[in-house]
Amino acid sequence: MSLTPLSDRITRCLQTQAHEDYLACTRAFLTAELGLWVPGLSGSPGARVRAEGMALPRFVAGNGAEVVRVCADPKVFARRYDPKLNALMTGREAVQMLLKLDDSVQGILLASAASEHSLFIPRADARELLQPRSWWSRLGVRKR
Repeated sequence: MSLTPLSDRITRCLQTQAHEDYLACTRAFLTAELGLWVPGLSGSPGARVRAEGMALPRFVAGNGAEVVRVCADPKVFARRYDPKLNALMTGREAVQMLLKLDDSVQGILLASAASEHSLFIPRADARELLQPRSWWSRLGVRKR
């Protein structure tokens, strides 16, 4: 089993550019544990945090978009790139926090632990991830 399952999905999505791989990655993102750095957060590094009442730092992506930056596979990410990660949350919690921010924050930047790549999840896509899905969409069937 891979030490970087979500990062592996990011890599596949970026390599294939296939919509199905993007959907699979964003669905896995929702339940995955993610790492982030929150300035001024006290407690042990890498502790689970509750989304309520916490402010996330905003990050400016390479394309100039203001985003919330989270890191896939946080244990490996911290070892390879950024030992300053001090909080953990799920993708669902990250989306909920994004949607409470003003519209100037354009989405979530999901950083890979396997490579120096990131996947941008636009605000509209993030909002859609939280919408209840019909039974046929769970099977991968699109309604016509």
